[in-house]
Amino acid sequence: MRRVGLATARDHWYCGTGATQSRGTLFGYSTRPSGGSTDLAAIVELSGDYTVSRHWSVNAFLGVARGGEVVRCTFVGRTMTFGYLENVLQF
Repeated sequence: MRRVGLATARDHWYCGTGATQSRGTLFGYSTRPSGGSTDLAAIVELSGDYTVSRHWSVNAFLGVARGGEVVRCTFVGRTMTFGYLENVLQF
């Protein structure tokens, strides 16, 4: 488990892709206020790989983030779950 936080309570929660346009006014970042807190989230991640045969493997990932006070001041829900199962064939 790891905790993610803001540098100071005056900081903002940044999200986006960065500068992706060569022209125009779109920069690629947006911010959300911190609500006076630095506690952004606690994150747990699990992953695993299994080799079925020489040319086939299966990979899995599961991540759960529990939003802290910064997330709670903006959103109603606090928990986000993301996962996938991947089949890999190599020739």
